[in-house]
Amino acid sequence: MTEKRQISFETVMKRMLLTAIGAVLLSAGGHAQTIEQFVSHQLQTYPKSRLTDLYKSSFQDYMGAEHLVTDRDQVKRYLDEELQTPLSALPSWYFEPCGVEGRFVRVSIRAVKEHVISAEELLDAFILSANKRRPSTDEWRERWHTMMATIDRMQLPLSEYDHDKRMIDSILSVGRYAISHSSAYREAYNPHYRIIERSIFEREFKEKLTKYQSMANIINENPTAKTYLDVVRDRYSCRSFDPKQVSKEQIDYILESGRLAPTAKNLQEQHIYVCQSAASLAKIDAATRSRYGAPTCLVVTWDTRNTYVYPGERYDSGAEDATIVATHIMLAAQAIGLGSCWVNNFDPDKLASSLGLPAHERILMILSLGIPAANAQPSPRHEDRKPIEETVTFL
Repeated sequence: MTEKRQISFETVMKRMLLTAIGAVLLSAGGHAQTIEQFVSHQLQTYPKSRLTDLYKSSFQDYMGAEHLVTDRDQVKRYLDEELQTPLSALPSWYFEPCGVEGRFVRVSIRAVKEHVISAEELLDAFILSANKRRPSTDEWRERWHTMMATIDRMQLPLSEYDHDKRMIDSILSVGRYAISHSSAYREAYNPHYRIIERSIFEREFKEKLTKYQSMANIINENPTAKTYLDVVRDRYSCRSFDPKQVSKEQIDYILESGRLAPTAKNLQEQHIYVCQSAASLAKIDAATRSRYGAPTCLVVTWDTRNTYVYPGERYDSGAEDATIVATHIMLAAQAIGLGSCWVNNFDPDKLASSLGLPAHERILMILSLGIPAANAQPSPRHEDRKPIEETVTFL
């Protein structure tokens, strides 16, 4: 158990460190690195790198994309082909700075495959970045020679160092500058990204991708979040909470899982109220005794004006869609190590009035949410389950 926790901790710390470094390097006024910092960071992140990979990151940062884009359709086809890459084969990051000066940023196609941004948004930003005015090859060659003087002094134990150095000099001597990643780098890291100019990245993507990267880190902080069945099996109604407030990143993760929940006709009629203030929690306490000291309560409602009436007109989608959303957020909380309790022992009309909710909304439930207290444990009947034969029939 100790070894398992240590491995998880190291993995989490590395990932959080890389995200923090990326955020710092891309912050206003703080994006430039020294050459030594850049090289050390690259080799820590990608230990299989060769000199050609350091070079590629550097020229991407200085020059941007390898060429101007004149045929959008061709570039789109190439992106569509790359988007067939399985998620499991892609690096875990959404973005990273390219090189020393932070002029350009790599944005992974993972962000598209996970629907954080659209393929069209990435394509537009890439083309706009690629067609910006860039320095001359002569300027880049001079810059690279300055960098190489420092890299030489670092005496790096890189594979095929002298060979790569001669090859780079040879292409620069004939006025070229673009090269591919080494085969070792491609095999180890399967890079699929687009180069986006820094100001475009900050305007279009930075806030959203930083938020999603933070949420991705949250799931990796919890070594117990293994499989879906593990999450379902381990969740229980927590009736004792630590007073410490949950983090914004944890709330974002949970709310995003609710946003992604399916609803009838994709009407998305749910609304979630996050109660964390003393005033709102006092209103929860006035309505029910089942907050159990949770520092956060999520009140899940649905909009009665925006439901799908099922054939026969006996009932509509409101309550069941809100239930799907509520189940998603409850399991998401468990997935990141938080406790929760589904609460229904209250008068929904009185609570709605107390919270000042719109008249067209109906409350489904309250989810008490927080870090389980040290004495929290499942109820004695938690593991009592009927045999599956009693609840399932194959026809």
